[in-house]
Formats: sequence, C-alpha cells, structure tokens
Amino acid sequence: DSDSDGQCDPVLEWPVTEMTIGGVLYGEEALRGFLHYDGEDMSILVARELVATSLNLASGSDPWIQPTAAAAETYLIDHPPGSNPQGADRLEGEDLKDALEAYNGTPCE
Repeated sequence: DSDSDGQCDPVLEWPVTEMTIGGVLYGEEALRGFLHYDGEDMSILVARELVATSLNLASGSDPWIQPTAAAAETYLIDHPPGSNPQGADRLEGEDLKDALEAYNGTPCE
C-alpha cells in the first residue's frame, strides 16, 4: 500500500521473528541492528539490504530479486557480517548491495 506521496506504509508488525543471513540464524533484535547500521563494513551493508529484501519478500513484494538475494546470501557465507571485505570482495559486495538497495527502494503499487 502506498500513501499520497508514493511511499509505502510502514510495516508495524514484522512478517518474521528470525531470519538466516549468511548461514547464521538471527533474531529480530539483531535484524533491526543490521537495518540501522550506517557504517562502512560492506559485509554488514549487504546484510542490511538482504534483511530489508527478505522482509519485503515475506510481505509479498515482487520476487524477481530472488536470484540476487541468493547471491547475497552466498556472499555473506563467504564474508560474514563484520568481516569488512576489501579489494575485489568489497566491490562484489557493493554490486550486490546496490542491486538490493534499488529493489528495496522501489515504490509500492
């Protein structure tokens, strides 16, 4: 649902209480921590966008992003949140983050 300015109504109740990110099961508090992260560690930035994508998918958003989400999950298995990848690994993460971020910023219909 969107309101008059085209923004989605905020989700008042999460569709999940836990989620696996990078092969690790996280509870709601940790997931919210990812969503509020504003640092520079690319592994956590990818996790932030993957959490948002997963919540959007669980809420019924268009599933076309699933292959990218699966790639981000694999990336986070190889580069767990907090690992701060550098060089080519960081660039790979940035590409995934950007794709997920673009999906998460898509207006509701």
